[in-house]
Amino acid sequence: MAAARTVDERVNEAAFGIPSQKHKRSLPGQQRASYLRPRTAPEPAGIMSPRPPRAQACPIGRTPSCGLSLPVACLGTVTSAVTAWERQAKEVLVQRLRRSVVGCVVLALDGLIAVPVASAATRLGAASRPTAVISVPAYITTGPDGALWFTNLGNKTNRGSIGRITTSGKVTVYAGRGIDAPAGIALGPDGALWFTNSAGGSIGRITTSGKLSDFSATGIANPIGITRGPGGDLWFTDAYNPGSFGLISTGGNIIIHTSKYIDDPAGITIGPDGDVWVANAGTSATKGSIAQLTTNGRIRVYTNSGLDEPLGITVGPDKAIWFTNYGGNSIGRITTDGEGRLFTGTGINEPDSITTGPDGALWFTNYGGNSIGRVTTSGRVTNYTGTGIDGPVGITTGPDRALWFTNSKNNSIGRITTGGKVTNYTGTKPQS
Repeated sequence: MAAARTVDERVNEAAFGIPSQKHKRSLPGQQRASYLRPRTAPEPAGIMSPRPPRAQACPIGRTPSCGLSLPVACLGTVTSAVTAWERQAKEVLVQRLRRSVVGCVVLALDGLIAVPVASAATRLGAASRPTAVISVPAYITTGPDGALWFTNLGNKTNRGSIGRITTSGKVTVYAGRGIDAPAGIALGPDGALWFTNSAGGSIGRITTSGKLSDFSATGIANPIGITRGPGGDLWFTDAYNPGSFGLISTGGNIIIHTSKYIDDPAGITIGPDGDVWVANAGTSATKGSIAQLTTNGRIRVYTNSGLDEPLGITVGPDKAIWFTNYGGNSIGRITTDGEGRLFTGTGINEPDSITTGPDGALWFTNYGGNSIGRVTTSGRVTNYTGTGIDGPVGITTGPDRALWFTNSKNNSIGRITTGGKVTNYTGTKPQS
Protein backbone atom coordinates (compact mmCIF):
# COMPACT_ATOMS: atom_id res chain seq x y z
CA MET A 1 0.00 0.00 0.00
CA ALA A 2 1.22 3.48 -0.80
CA ALA A 3 2.29 5.68 2.07
CA ALA A 4 -0.74 7.24 3.78
CA ARG A 5 -1.30 10.96 3.41
CA THR A 6 -3.04 13.48 5.58
CA VAL A 7 -5.49 16.06 4.29
CA ASP A 8 -2.78 18.70 3.84
CA GLU A 9 -0.84 16.44 1.53
CA ARG A 10 -3.91 15.54 -0.47
CA VAL A 11 -4.60 19.24 -0.85
CA ASN A 12 -1.21 19.62 -2.48
CA GLU A 13 -1.67 16.68 -4.81
CA ALA A 14 -5.25 17.43 -5.85
CA ALA A 15 -4.96 21.17 -6.14
CA PHE A 16 -1.34 21.69 -7.15
CA GLY A 17 -0.02 18.39 -8.42
CA ILE A 18 2.84 18.65 -5.88
CA PRO A 19 3.21 15.85 -3.33
CA SER A 20 4.25 16.64 0.24
CA GLN A 21 7.68 15.94 1.65
CA LYS A 22 6.16 14.66 4.90
CA HIS A 23 6.42 10.98 3.95
CA LYS A 24 10.03 10.91 2.83
CA ARG A 25 10.01 7.12 2.69
CA SER A 26 8.05 7.29 -0.57
CA LEU A 27 8.50 10.88 -1.74
CA PRO A 28 12.14 11.83 -1.19
CA GLY A 29 13.07 15.35 -2.13
CA GLN A 30 9.57 16.53 -3.02
CA GLN A 31 8.57 20.02 -1.93
CA ARG A 32 5.25 21.48 -0.81
CA ALA A 33 3.57 24.26 -2.76
CA SER A 34 5.37 27.42 -1.71
CA TYR A 35 2.47 29.21 -0.07
CA LEU A 36 1.44 26.08 1.84
CA ARG A 37 4.79 25.78 3.56
CA PRO A 38 4.61 25.93 7.34
CA ARG A 39 5.13 29.33 8.85
CA THR A 40 7.53 29.87 11.72
CA ALA A 41 5.54 30.44 14.91
CA PRO A 42 6.97 32.25 17.93
CA GLU A 43 7.68 30.36 21.11
CA PRO A 44 4.77 30.37 23.62
CA ALA A 45 5.14 32.97 26.34
CA GLY A 46 4.37 31.28 29.60
CA ILE A 47 2.98 28.15 31.15
CA MET A 48 -0.51 28.45 32.55
CA SER A 49 -0.42 25.13 34.41
CA PRO A 50 2.39 22.95 35.83
CA ARG A 51 3.77 20.07 33.79
CA PRO A 52 3.81 16.65 35.42
CA PRO A 53 6.79 14.36 34.93
CA ARG A 54 6.58 12.02 31.96
CA ALA A 55 5.91 8.37 32.70
CA GLN A 56 8.67 5.92 31.87
CA ALA A 57 8.39 3.52 28.97
CA CYS A 58 6.95 0.10 29.79
CA PRO A 59 6.65 -3.28 28.07
CA ILE A 60 3.81 -3.62 25.62
CA GLY A 61 1.45 -6.56 25.70
CA ARG A 62 -1.46 -7.62 23.53
CA THR A 63 -5.04 -8.13 24.65
CA PRO A 64 -7.23 -10.73 22.92
CA SER A 65 -10.35 -8.59 23.39
CA CYS A 66 -9.50 -6.22 20.55
CA GLY A 67 -5.99 -6.98 19.35
CA LEU A 68 -4.57 -3.58 20.22
CA SER A 69 -1.49 -2.82 22.27
CA LEU A 70 -1.90 -2.29 26.02
CA PRO A 71 0.80 -1.47 28.57
CA VAL A 72 0.79 -4.49 30.87
CA ALA A 73 3.01 -2.97 33.57
CA CYS A 74 2.34 0.75 33.35
CA LEU A 75 -0.13 1.37 36.15
CA GLY A 76 2.45 1.69 38.93
CA THR A 77 4.87 3.56 36.69
CA VAL A 78 2.39 6.18 35.64
CA THR A 79 0.97 6.76 39.10
CA SER A 80 4.40 7.10 40.66
CA ALA A 81 5.35 9.55 37.95
CA VAL A 82 2.54 11.93 38.86
CA THR A 83 2.57 11.44 42.64
CA ALA A 84 4.66 14.53 43.22
CA TRP A 85 2.70 16.53 40.68
CA GLU A 86 -0.83 16.77 41.99
CA ARG A 87 -2.81 14.44 44.25
CA GLN A 88 -6.13 15.07 42.59
CA ALA A 89 -4.78 14.42 39.12
CA LYS A 90 -3.23 11.21 40.38
CA GLU A 91 -6.51 9.95 41.78
CA VAL A 92 -8.33 10.67 38.53
CA LEU A 93 -5.59 8.99 36.52
CA VAL A 94 -5.58 5.86 38.68
CA GLN A 95 -9.34 5.49 38.41
CA ARG A 96 -9.25 5.90 34.63
CA LEU A 97 -6.43 3.39 34.28
CA ARG A 98 -8.22 0.84 36.47
CA ARG A 99 -11.38 1.16 34.43
CA SER A 100 -9.45 0.77 31.16
CA VAL A 101 -7.17 -2.10 32.21
CA VAL A 102 -9.11 -4.45 29.91
CA GLY A 103 -9.04 -1.85 27.14
CA CYS A 104 -6.48 -1.12 24.51
CA VAL A 105 -4.94 2.27 25.12
CA VAL A 106 -1.68 3.68 26.43
CA LEU A 107 -2.28 6.88 28.38
CA ALA A 108 0.15 9.78 28.81
CA LEU A 109 -0.43 12.94 30.82
CA ASP A 110 1.05 16.36 30.22
CA GLY A 111 0.54 19.99 31.16
CA LEU A 112 -0.73 22.51 28.66
CA ILE A 113 0.61 25.84 27.49
CA ALA A 114 -2.20 28.32 26.83
CA VAL A 115 -1.20 31.60 25.23
CA PRO A 116 -3.70 34.43 24.60
CA VAL A 117 -2.60 36.14 21.39
CA ALA A 118 -3.45 39.43 19.76
CA SER A 119 -5.88 38.89 16.91
CA ALA A 120 -6.81 41.08 13.98
CA ALA A 121 -10.32 41.03 12.53
CA THR A 122 -10.98 42.09 8.94
CA ARG A 123 -14.59 42.54 7.84
CA LEU A 124 -14.56 42.04 4.13
CA GLY A 125 -18.18 42.63 3.15
CA ALA A 126 -20.08 40.55 0.63
CA ALA A 127 -18.23 37.76 -1.18
CA SER A 128 -18.26 37.48 -4.94
CA ARG A 129 -19.59 34.52 -6.88
CA PRO A 130 -16.91 33.02 -9.16
CA THR A 131 -17.39 31.35 -12.53
CA ALA A 132 -15.71 28.14 -11.32
CA VAL A 133 -18.11 26.62 -8.82
CA ILE A 134 -16.85 23.45 -7.12
CA SER A 135 -13.06 23.25 -6.95
CA VAL A 136 -11.47 20.48 -4.83
CA PRO A 137 -14.21 20.36 -2.16
CA ALA A 138 -12.97 19.31 1.27
CA TYR A 139 -15.25 19.41 4.32
CA ILE A 140 -18.98 19.92 4.68
CA THR A 141 -21.54 20.76 7.36
CA THR A 142 -25.22 21.58 7.69
CA GLY A 143 -26.08 25.28 7.89
CA PRO A 144 -28.85 27.02 9.83
CA ASP A 145 -30.70 27.72 6.57
CA GLY A 146 -31.45 24.08 5.74
CA ALA A 147 -28.64 23.88 3.17
CA LEU A 148 -25.23 22.18 3.20
CA TRP A 149 -22.11 24.38 3.32
CA PHE A 150 -18.71 23.17 2.18
CA THR A 151 -15.16 24.36 1.61
CA ASN A 152 -13.44 24.45 -1.77
CA LEU A 153 -9.68 24.18 -1.39
CA GLY A 154 -9.12 25.63 -4.85
CA ASN A 155 -6.30 25.01 -7.31
CA LYS A 156 -3.55 26.79 -9.22
CA THR A 157 -5.93 29.37 -10.62
CA ASN A 158 -7.99 30.24 -7.55
CA ARG A 159 -7.48 30.43 -3.81
CA GLY A 160 -10.58 28.49 -2.89
CA SER A 161 -14.12 29.39 -1.90
CA ILE A 162 -17.08 28.54 0.31
CA GLY A 163 -19.91 26.59 -1.29
CA ARG A 164 -23.57 26.09 -0.49
CA ILE A 165 -25.83 23.39 -1.87
CA THR A 166 -29.53 22.95 -1.19
CA THR A 167 -31.05 19.51 -0.67
CA SER A 168 -32.42 19.80 -4.21
CA GLY A 169 -28.90 20.24 -5.59
CA LYS A 170 -28.78 23.99 -6.27
CA VAL A 171 -25.22 25.24 -5.87
CA THR A 172 -23.94 28.70 -4.92
CA VAL A 173 -20.27 29.45 -4.30
CA TYR A 174 -18.73 32.45 -2.56
CA ALA A 175 -15.16 33.62 -3.10
CA GLY A 176 -13.25 36.71 -2.12
CA ARG A 177 -10.42 38.24 -0.15
CA GLY A 178 -9.93 36.42 3.14
CA ILE A 179 -10.55 32.96 1.70
CA ASP A 180 -7.35 31.00 1.18
CA ALA A 181 -7.53 27.21 0.69
CA PRO A 182 -10.32 26.73 3.27
CA ALA A 183 -10.43 23.28 4.86
CA GLY A 184 -12.62 22.67 7.93
CA ILE A 185 -16.04 24.25 8.35
CA ALA A 186 -18.53 24.34 11.23
CA LEU A 187 -21.72 26.09 12.24
CA GLY A 188 -21.01 28.69 14.91
CA PRO A 189 -23.20 29.69 17.87
CA ASP A 190 -23.93 33.00 16.10
CA GLY A 191 -25.62 31.30 13.14
CA ALA A 192 -22.68 31.93 10.79
CA LEU A 193 -20.36 29.39 9.18
CA TRP A 194 -16.79 29.38 10.46
CA PHE A 195 -13.92 27.88 8.49
CA THR A 196 -10.16 27.41 8.58
CA ASN A 197 -7.94 29.00 5.94
CA SER A 198 -5.28 26.30 5.69
CA ALA A 199 -2.99 28.37 3.45
CA GLY A 200 -3.90 31.79 4.79
CA GLY A 201 -3.17 31.10 8.45
CA SER A 202 -6.48 32.51 9.65
CA ILE A 203 -10.04 31.69 10.68
CA GLY A 204 -12.85 32.83 8.40
CA ARG A 205 -16.52 33.55 8.98
CA ILE A 206 -19.32 33.81 6.44
CA THR A 207 -22.98 34.59 7.04
CA THR A 208 -25.75 32.82 5.18
CA SER A 209 -26.12 35.99 3.10
CA GLY A 210 -22.47 35.78 2.03
CA LYS A 211 -20.77 38.44 4.19
CA LEU A 212 -17.17 37.57 4.99
CA SER A 213 -14.90 38.24 7.96
CA ASP A 214 -11.35 37.04 8.53
CA PHE A 215 -9.52 36.61 11.85
CA SER A 216 -5.75 36.23 12.02
CA ALA A 217 -3.34 35.98 14.93
CA THR A 218 0.29 35.29 15.64
CA GLY A 219 0.72 31.56 16.01
CA ILE A 220 -1.89 30.43 13.49
CA ALA A 221 -0.10 28.76 10.57
CA ASN A 222 -2.08 26.00 8.84
CA PRO A 223 -5.43 25.52 10.59
CA ILE A 224 -7.38 22.43 9.52
CA GLY A 225 -10.26 21.18 11.68
CA ILE A 226 -12.83 23.32 13.45
CA THR A 227 -15.80 22.62 15.74
CA ARG A 228 -18.21 24.45 17.99
CA GLY A 229 -17.30 24.29 21.68
CA PRO A 230 -19.57 23.87 24.69
CA GLY A 231 -19.04 27.46 25.84
CA GLY A 232 -20.15 29.12 22.62
CA ASP A 233 -16.63 29.47 21.21
CA LEU A 234 -15.02 27.51 18.40
CA TRP A 235 -12.01 25.20 18.63
CA PHE A 236 -9.62 24.56 15.76
CA THR A 237 -6.49 22.54 15.04
CA ASP A 238 -3.28 23.84 13.54
CA ALA A 239 -1.30 21.18 11.73
CA TYR A 240 2.06 22.90 11.47
CA ASN A 241 2.40 25.30 14.37
CA PRO A 242 3.87 22.77 15.20
CA GLY A 243 1.48 20.85 17.36
CA SER A 244 -1.24 23.19 18.54
CA PHE A 245 -4.93 23.89 18.62
CA GLY A 246 -6.78 27.09 19.31
CA LEU A 247 -9.93 28.66 20.67
CA ILE A 248 -11.69 31.59 19.01
CA SER A 249 -14.68 33.53 20.31
CA THR A 250 -17.34 34.88 18.00
CA GLY A 251 -15.82 38.29 18.70
CA GLY A 252 -12.47 37.14 17.34
CA ASN A 253 -10.48 36.67 20.56
CA ILE A 254 -8.00 33.84 20.10
CA ILE A 255 -6.07 31.58 22.50
CA ILE A 256 -3.44 29.16 21.19
CA HIS A 257 -2.79 25.92 23.12
CA THR A 258 0.42 23.97 22.63
CA SER A 259 1.77 20.73 24.04
CA LYS A 260 4.59 18.36 23.20
CA TYR A 261 1.93 15.67 22.79
CA ILE A 262 0.03 17.48 20.02
CA ASP A 263 1.36 16.05 16.77
CA ASP A 264 0.02 17.31 13.41
CA PRO A 265 -3.59 17.57 14.67
CA ALA A 266 -6.41 17.22 12.14
CA GLY A 267 -9.99 16.53 13.26
CA ILE A 268 -11.46 17.98 16.44
CA THR A 269 -14.73 17.46 18.34
CA ILE A 270 -16.30 18.04 21.74
CA GLY A 271 -16.97 14.86 23.69
CA PRO A 272 -20.02 14.04 25.80
CA ASP A 273 -17.82 14.77 28.82
CA GLY A 274 -17.31 18.36 27.65
CA ASP A 275 -13.64 17.69 26.88
CA VAL A 276 -11.98 18.58 23.59
CA TRP A 277 -10.90 15.51 21.59
CA VAL A 278 -8.34 15.78 18.80
CA ALA A 279 -7.12 13.35 16.15
CA ASN A 280 -3.34 13.70 15.96
CA ALA A 281 -2.40 12.57 12.46
CA GLY A 282 1.24 12.33 13.46
CA THR A 283 4.08 11.57 11.08
CA SER A 284 5.43 8.49 9.34
CA ALA A 285 7.50 7.95 12.50
CA THR A 286 5.01 8.74 15.29
CA LYS A 287 1.90 7.29 13.59
CA GLY A 288 -0.47 9.57 15.48
CA SER A 289 -2.62 9.49 18.60
CA ILE A 290 -5.89 10.67 20.13
CA ALA A 291 -5.60 13.66 22.46
CA GLN A 292 -8.03 14.78 25.15
CA LEU A 293 -8.03 18.26 26.65
CA THR A 294 -9.93 17.98 29.90
CA THR A 295 -12.18 20.65 31.36
CA ASN A 296 -9.60 21.24 34.12
CA GLY A 297 -6.94 22.15 31.56
CA ARG A 298 -4.93 18.93 31.33
CA ILE A 299 -3.98 16.95 28.25
CA ARG A 300 -4.18 13.17 28.01
CA VAL A 301 -2.89 11.40 24.93
CA TYR A 302 -3.89 7.86 23.89
CA THR A 303 -1.70 5.77 21.61
CA ASN A 304 -1.34 2.15 20.54
CA SER A 305 0.41 0.16 17.85
CA GLY A 306 -2.72 0.00 15.71
CA LEU A 307 -3.01 3.76 15.24
CA ASP A 308 -1.75 5.16 11.93
CA GLU A 309 -2.65 8.74 11.03
CA PRO A 310 -6.11 9.27 12.55
CA LEU A 311 -7.88 12.13 10.79
CA GLY A 312 -11.62 12.50 11.33
CA ILE A 313 -13.22 12.39 14.77
CA THR A 314 -16.78 12.64 16.09
CA VAL A 315 -19.06 11.60 18.94
CA GLY A 316 -21.08 8.48 18.29
CA PRO A 317 -24.66 7.71 19.34
CA ASP A 318 -23.18 5.49 22.07
CA LYS A 319 -21.45 8.54 23.65
CA ALA A 320 -18.02 7.21 22.67
CA ILE A 321 -15.45 8.98 20.50
CA TRP A 322 -15.16 7.55 16.98
CA PHE A 323 -12.36 8.32 14.55
CA THR A 324 -10.93 7.34 11.19
CA ASN A 325 -7.56 5.60 11.12
CA TYR A 326 -6.43 6.79 7.70
CA GLY A 327 -3.09 5.00 7.41
CA GLY A 328 -4.33 1.87 9.18
CA ASN A 329 -7.46 1.38 7.05
CA SER A 330 -9.70 1.03 10.07
CA ILE A 331 -12.25 2.86 12.23
CA GLY A 332 -11.48 3.54 15.88
CA ARG A 333 -13.60 3.89 18.97
CA ILE A 334 -12.51 5.14 22.39
CA THR A 335 -14.61 5.75 25.46
CA THR A 336 -14.18 8.80 27.67
CA ASP A 337 -12.66 6.40 30.22
CA GLY A 338 -9.94 5.40 27.78
CA GLU A 339 -11.04 2.00 26.45
CA GLY A 340 -10.17 1.73 22.77
CA ARG A 341 -10.85 -0.55 19.87
CA LEU A 342 -10.22 -0.62 16.12
CA PHE A 343 -12.61 -2.07 13.55
CA THR A 344 -11.57 -3.32 10.14
CA GLY A 345 -13.74 -4.45 7.28
CA THR A 346 -13.97 -4.93 3.54
CA GLY A 347 -13.82 -1.63 1.68
CA ILE A 348 -12.16 0.50 4.37
CA ASN A 349 -9.43 2.25 2.41
CA GLU A 350 -7.85 5.48 3.67
CA PRO A 351 -10.90 6.62 5.64
CA ASP A 352 -10.99 10.38 6.18
CA SER A 353 -14.09 11.96 7.78
CA ILE A 354 -16.70 10.38 10.02
CA THR A 355 -20.11 11.46 11.29
CA THR A 356 -23.09 10.02 13.12
CA GLY A 357 -25.90 9.13 10.75
CA PRO A 358 -29.66 9.42 11.30
CA ASP A 359 -29.86 5.62 11.59
CA GLY A 360 -27.69 5.38 14.72
CA ALA A 361 -24.62 4.18 12.84
CA LEU A 362 -21.35 5.93 11.96
CA TRP A 363 -20.77 6.93 8.34
CA PHE A 364 -17.36 7.70 6.88
CA THR A 365 -15.59 8.52 3.62
CA ASN A 366 -13.07 6.16 2.04
CA TYR A 367 -10.75 8.51 0.18
CA GLY A 368 -8.59 5.74 -1.24
CA GLY A 369 -11.46 3.37 -1.96
CA ASN A 370 -13.81 5.87 -3.64
CA SER A 371 -16.65 4.69 -1.45
CA ILE A 372 -18.78 5.53 1.57
CA GLY A 373 -18.59 3.30 4.62
CA ARG A 374 -20.96 2.57 7.47
CA VAL A 375 -20.13 0.96 10.81
CA THR A 376 -22.55 0.11 13.57
CA THR A 377 -21.67 0.70 17.21
CA SER A 378 -21.07 -3.06 17.49
CA GLY A 379 -18.50 -2.92 14.68
CA ARG A 380 -20.35 -4.27 11.67
CA VAL A 381 -19.01 -2.62 8.51
CA THR A 382 -20.85 -2.01 5.23
CA ASN A 383 -19.32 -0.39 2.15
CA TYR A 384 -21.19 1.54 -0.56
CA THR A 385 -19.89 2.39 -4.02
CA GLY A 386 -21.60 4.33 -6.75
CA THR A 387 -21.13 6.44 -9.85
CA GLY A 388 -19.55 9.77 -9.05
CA ILE A 389 -17.87 8.84 -5.74
CA ASP A 390 -14.32 9.96 -6.38
CA GLY A 391 -11.89 10.82 -3.60
CA PRO A 392 -14.52 11.54 -0.93
CA VAL A 393 -13.26 13.62 2.00
CA GLY A 394 -15.88 15.36 4.16
CA ILE A 395 -19.23 13.92 5.25
CA THR A 396 -22.17 15.12 7.33
CA THR A 397 -25.82 14.32 7.96
CA GLY A 398 -28.12 16.65 6.05
CA PRO A 399 -31.47 18.11 7.09
CA ASP A 400 -33.12 15.58 4.75
CA ARG A 401 -31.72 12.67 6.81
CA ALA A 402 -29.32 11.66 4.05
CA LEU A 403 -25.52 11.72 4.20
CA TRP A 404 -23.81 14.43 2.15
CA PHE A 405 -20.15 14.24 1.19
CA THR A 406 -17.51 15.98 -0.91
CA ASN A 407 -15.78 14.40 -3.91
CA SER A 408 -12.37 16.05 -4.05
CA LYS A 409 -11.19 14.43 -7.27
CA ASN A 410 -14.11 15.11 -9.62
CA ASN A 411 -15.22 18.39 -8.03
CA SER A 412 -18.70 17.39 -6.97
CA ILE A 413 -20.98 16.96 -3.95
CA GLY A 414 -22.49 13.58 -3.26
CA ARG A 415 -25.56 12.39 -1.40
CA ILE A 416 -26.26 8.90 -0.12
CA THR A 417 -29.37 7.65 1.62
CA THR A 418 -29.18 5.24 4.55
CA GLY A 419 -30.36 2.64 2.04
CA GLY A 420 -27.28 3.22 -0.12
CA LYS A 421 -28.74 5.23 -3.03
CA VAL A 422 -26.13 7.65 -4.40
CA THR A 423 -26.75 10.98 -6.17
CA ASN A 424 -24.00 13.25 -7.43
CA TYR A 425 -24.12 17.03 -8.03
CA THR A 426 -21.43 18.69 -10.14
CA GLY A 427 -22.59 22.34 -10.04
CA THR A 428 -20.63 23.25 -13.16
CA LYS A 429 -22.44 26.58 -13.49
CA PRO A 430 -23.03 29.08 -10.69
CA GLN A 431 -26.62 29.32 -9.49
CA SER A 432 -28.15 32.00 -7.36
